Order: sequence, then C-alpha cells, then structure tokens
Amino acid sequence: MYNRYPFPSNGNYNNYFKTFVLPAIAEIQKSCQIKRLLDAGCGTGNISIDIAQNLPHIRITAIDIADESLRIAQSNSKSRHLENLEFQKSNLVEYDATLGVFDFIYCQGVIHHLSSPDEGMRNLNRYLKQDGYAFVWLYGLLGRRHILDTREALEILGVRNLPWKEKLEIAATTRPLFLDKRRTLLRKVINVLERLDQHGLAGFSSYLKEHYSEGTPNSIWLADTVLHPKDKFYRFSEAVELFRKAGFSFVRVLEGMSNTIADSFGSKHWLQGSKQLSLLESYRIIELHEKPSGIGFLIKKESTVM
Repeated sequence: MYNRYPFPSNGNYNNYFKTFVLPAIAEIQKSCQIKRLLDAGCGTGNISIDIAQNLPHIRITAIDIADESLRIAQSNSKSRHLENLEFQKSNLVEYDATLGVFDFIYCQGVIHHLSSPDEGMRNLNRYLKQDGYAFVWLYGLLGRRHILDTREALEILGVRNLPWKEKLEIAATTRPLFLDKRRTLLRKVINVLERLDQHGLAGFSSYLKEHYSEGTPNSIWLADTVLHPKDKFYRFSEAVELFRKAGFSFVRVLEGMSNTIADSFGSKHWLQGSKQLSLLESYRIIELHEKPSGIGFLIKKESTVM
C-alpha cells in the first residue's frame, strides 16, 4: 500500500519533532550522551529530515520497508545535503543486527501498523542501549471510534478485495456519512478553532493541504487512515502494557494528552474520588476526558528482551 500511496505526502507535521520531542531529547542529553538516533519507520522521510536538521551532531539512521517511500526520502534528503542522515531498507518485525545499537529511538505512527506490534516493540528494545529512551506514537482508541465505524461500513460494502482505485472512490463517498454524520455546524466551528489553537494558522493550513485536495479527501490520507490493511487502536493502559512486555517503562506523555488531572481539568476541577488515584488511574481519567486520537509516549529501556 505504501509503495502505491507513500505516506506522508508532504510537510513535517508543523515542526512536530522540534515542538514535542526535541525538548525531551535536550533534557536527556544533560545526563546521557546521544550519538546515534534511529527513526524506525520513516516513510517518505519528512520527519527524518527534520530530526537531522535539528540534531546536526547526531548520526540519524532512518529505516522503512517500502521502496517507493525510501526513494522519495533519499531524494528529498539529497537535495538538502544532510551528511548526518542515512536511509536503509529494513523490516521492523525482523531484527536486523547490522543496524547496530542506538542511543535514542523515534517511532511515530508505525507500531500500530505492524503485523506483530509486540515483535516490533521487542526489536526496538534490541536496537536501543540499556537505559536509553524512545519516543513511540500510537493510535488512541477513544479518539478514533468514528474511524472504526467507517471501516466497518466499508467492510460491509465489500471493499476488501476491490482494486485500490475503486476502494478509494467508495471510501471518499462513504467517509462523510460516518465521520461527519453527527457533526453540527457549531461542532465543526469548534473543531476548526481547536485546530487553530493547537497548531496556529500555518499548522491548520498544512492540515487542510494534507487531508484535502479540491474539496475531496486526499487519496494518500484515505489509504492510510480508513483503508489500511493492518491497524490497532490502543487504550492508554494497553499501550503501557505493550511497552512493559517489551522491556520498557513509561516515563511521560510528550504529545496527545495531558500528564496531570490538573492540566486536563483545570486547577479547580473539583474532581474527587473515594481513593487516592495511582498514576495509571490518573492517566485513564485524563484519557476518558480528552479522548485522544493518538498519544506520543516517552519510554525508557529497563531490561533487554530476547
């Protein structure tokens, strides 16, 4: 699919890496030296290039399994003359010892697409040095239930075995019936204001460019979002358990939802319970309140898995 519809089609997600991940790396570097960084599942390399430009003294290795995505990534990187960035073809569910060991791993929007997310996480563990850190971004279930509705409708309509062109045509006409069915005009206005507040005018403009072309959904976006053959959406506790089984501990959220109840509900939230909440219970409350569509986790390698 990604050879036919290489993702992402443009942009660097409004300086996503610099805004959300770079500050954490700067903090980590105060106590741990970072010389090598792995971008695990780089796609067309937009974020890889952004990482290399923001970390010129760190060697970046970016891997992906799709030949066309890597071709685009290498072409874009070459035009920028980045000497600290290299691209390699590698399958994240098949351990590749030739890649070596890294001081930090960046993995955005990849694990939930793998045939075996557990194996993918175990390989991230193998590629990371002991006590090293990783950023992993996963789909959030609560914020993507509407996409599940759309996918079920498309399954009922029999798109699974159709050619890609026909799949996209049906998805484009079906999508508004389910994704926008319950959205009133006021809800749409609020959604626009929320995106402007979160990303600014430039970020909102890039969102429209990424998702829409002449009023119709972008084919690459449709393929990745509602027609992907392998997807898993996670609750917060499921993601933390995924990390634990792969030898990682959860550190904090870098993007997608708040880290404290006060940040989520406000300092005078009046939220009371009959017991003292654990850290995981606090995050579950925040998750239910904010319903994130995706969460960027900072995690740390605690043990080596085989």
